[in-house]
Amino acid sequence: MKKILFLLFLLPLMLTAQKAPDANKAVVNLIAYDEKGDVLHSAYGYFSSPDGEIIAPFHAFKGAVRAEIVDAAGRRAVVRRILGASSLYDVVRASTDIPTKKLPFLSPCPTPGIIGQSDIWQTFYTNNKKEKPLATSVVAVDAFDSYAYYTISTPNEERFVGCPVVNGEGKVIGLMQKNITKNALTACAVDIRTADSLAVTTAAVFNSDLNDIKIPKQIPVASEAEAFSYLYMVLRSATDSVLKTTAVSDFMAAYPDNTDIYGEMANYHAARNRFSAADSTLRKGIARGGDFVADLYLLQSELMQGKVERMGTEVYPSWNLETALAAAEKAYSLQPRPRYLLQQGTVLYALQRFKEAHEKFSLVNRSPLANSRSFLYAAMALESDSGDVASIVTLLDSAVVYSPKPYTQEVLIPLFKRAKLLASMGDFRKAAADLTEYEKVAGVDNLNAYFYFWRSEIEKNGRMFQQALDDLTTAVSVAKTLQDKETYLTEKAFLYLQVNLPDEAVATAREVLKLNAESADAHKIIGVAMVEKKQKRKALEHFKKAQALGDENAAELIAKYKLR
Repeated sequence: MKKILFLLFLLPLMLTAQKAPDANKAVVNLIAYDEKGDVLHSAYGYFSSPDGEIIAPFHAFKGAVRAEIVDAAGRRAVVRRILGASSLYDVVRASTDIPTKKLPFLSPCPTPGIIGQSDIWQTFYTNNKKEKPLATSVVAVDAFDSYAYYTISTPNEERFVGCPVVNGEGKVIGLMQKNITKNALTACAVDIRTADSLAVTTAAVFNSDLNDIKIPKQIPVASEAEAFSYLYMVLRSATDSVLKTTAVSDFMAAYPDNTDIYGEMANYHAARNRFSAADSTLRKGIARGGDFVADLYLLQSELMQGKVERMGTEVYPSWNLETALAAAEKAYSLQPRPRYLLQQGTVLYALQRFKEAHEKFSLVNRSPLANSRSFLYAAMALESDSGDVASIVTLLDSAVVYSPKPYTQEVLIPLFKRAKLLASMGDFRKAAADLTEYEKVAGVDNLNAYFYFWRSEIEKNGRMFQQALDDLTTAVSVAKTLQDKETYLTEKAFLYLQVNLPDEAVATAREVLKLNAESADAHKIIGVAMVEKKQKRKALEHFKKAQALGDENAAELIAKYKLR
């Protein structure tokens, strides 16, 4: 027991935090390289912890894909991970693979320096053990965010940039920076406490300073959940693939029992058509066992089906719809959950085994997982299996009811399909109502001329003539081609005739003739309108024009109305 207490007493003495006279031993030379392996920057920094962490200027790391350090003893080490970075403070924290036995390092001073403080020392990089830091002093202290920014009496020379400024106890108060004031003789130093604010967090993927450094970043260390969230975003970002795989390796080493990572990596590989790698990753995760194996089988099924839909079966043929169904069935055999049935149903539908697919979707619809999508899928399967139309509409009713309120894009397909079926059943007013709701959700800017023409046909059959005329007007206005405009104007003119508005029919038919002077339909419409207006001579004139344009029906109209 006494021996243990004695060792605990000695432990602080075994850590080699440097006093001011020996502070140069902790200073390192930093060399950063670009993607070609050429030297990009050379600067200085220092060991800030006994495990080889360094603090150095941000500008020395910017654009670097690799960096190494050389310590005062001449030992070289690789910069392994970036732990935090700020271009504003011009500070980076990084880890290295330097041997840590008796590693000299400098601790931060918890309080800022003050003006006139004279027991201050400027360190510098040297291999000469006899060289000591230079005496310096704090000339001025300015506020910088919530930190201090110093002007110090150190000469404004490159050899000091990135080197720590320490007090008499060897505690770091600042990191020396070049004074950019013209002809400045004295240097500056940023409060070393800024380094404590730097870390890799979940949002680091969007941090431009970290992204400007191409060296791998440390994953967040606060918790497993934060580290996984970071990794989730890294895998979906434009980050370099080497940085992604490094982050994954670090996560798996830190949290070997986490199985979610296998699913994330499988998704990552599959999205890049690396199906063999995705398959291997899933198999490794499944082999580990645990509560999430069923989810990995589900993901395997989804990725297999997605590959077939995108690329067919020629590429990586072992991933096909049959194996996708087997994976979904395996998931359900391990844990009988409705979402695994839903996946079985989608695969069976893709296999055109519609009756079986409908059965799976029906089981889901009787479970707590029932939602708009499951009812829509059931309706589609029943329709493809030539099921009863009324039963299909009932399923679509449920799909609409289960859609989130206020309606989102999710409701569009059920509304569209129900409108189509209702129209086929002769329930035109309900069909038109569905299409009106569809228009509200989709937005008028996302609908084309044909949509409005189709709805006008349904409204016309439902004797909703004014609505049909309005939709034809809209169809004309949004039509992309002159031919389409002519078609919809012609339909509008015919409808005016149908509702006994001959003047409007004539005016609309004349608009058609402005687009196409050889429109036989326009002349026939004007002819019929003139008959309604008791102007038979004009009617005959237009029927003959239609006849001259090759319309076979014009002669029948002349005979019908007994015109000469």
